[in-house]
Parts: sequence; structure tokens; C-alpha cells
Amino acid sequence: MNKSIAILASLVMLGCTASSMAATAAVVNLSNYDADKPIQGPGGATTVDANTYVELLASVDGSTWVPVQIGLDATKTSWKVDDSSGYFDQGVGIIPGAAANATVSFQLHAWVCGSSYTDPNNTLVGEIGPWSQATGSWVTDQQPAATPNSVALNIPGSIQLHSVPEPSTIALGLLGACALLIRRRK
Repeated sequence: MNKSIAILASLVMLGCTASSMAATAAVVNLSNYDADKPIQGPGGATTVDANTYVELLASVDGSTWVPVQIGLDATKTSWKVDDSSGYFDQGVGIIPGAAANATVSFQLHAWVCGSSYTDPNNTLVGEIGPWSQATGSWVTDQQPAATPNSVALNIPGSIQLHSVPEPSTIALGLLGACALLIRRRK
């Protein structure tokens, strides 16, 4: 009898230890529906281009920014808006390097056409942030993964996209400014 109780107690302790060693990730909902903060076109237009992409960046220390991954796919960190209304819903986002239920800083980027926010082929860009908020938790190493305990993004405002000037336009503007300065000195 004592041996049975000792074995049972050992199994319970082993189970508790195993569950405390589970991989728990910091997570948020990758949705702007909850915050009711759609991405807006130039001049506050209520529709956006069908090729509008979004990415969420996170920082644990306030200086190093990393993309939030979509679900368990570590290679997917940006996505298209759902429709021309500027809303998106990509499910759960995992914040690399953050502890579950921690406070993390976020930035949200949006762009049109290019492969990333910094792509020179972008025609429109916009961003909002940084802002800080608490994250949720998700035990990801169970098979299948446990249900996420994520929290909504507290997006502080809507992203308004603006035009990216072409490099030739910038160059002509700088040449004109230089010419005016030289003429003024004479």
C-alpha cells in the first residue's frame, strides 16, 4: 500500500514537472477587427488596395524589433489585408523571445506592392506605434497544440497609408533646392 502511494505521488510530481517544462509562448491576436482600427488609404480613404500587406513587430527590450510570427509557422511574418476595408485577421501571433503573459512593445507596418515594408518598390507605406501591452500564453509543444490564451491587439489608432516619392522626384527636388541656395548666395 505504501509502495503504491509512493509510486502515485512520484507520477503526480513527474507530471507537474513535465507540465512546467512545456514550451509556453507569448501570443496576441493578429486582428484589427477587435480594436476597430482599419488601415486607411491616402487622405483617410476608407478603401485600400488589394495588394496591401501588414506585419507586426515586437520588442521585449524596446530596442531590438523582431517580426511576430503567424501561428506555428516561423517563416510567415507578413500577410495581406482581408479585403479593401483595411481589416485583417490572421489568428494567433507568437512573439519570439518574449515570456508568456509579459508586457511587450509593438509596431504595426503596412505597405502596398513591395515584398517588405522597406522595399523600394512600395507605392504606399504607413505605420503606427510603438505601444506597449500585455501578451497572452500558448503551450505550443503539445500534440495537438493547446488552445491559445491570446489577447487582442490594443492598436492605438488607424494606419494611414501615404505615397512613397520616387527617387527621381527626390533627386529633382534636391537639385532645385541646391540651385535656389546657390542663387540666393550670389
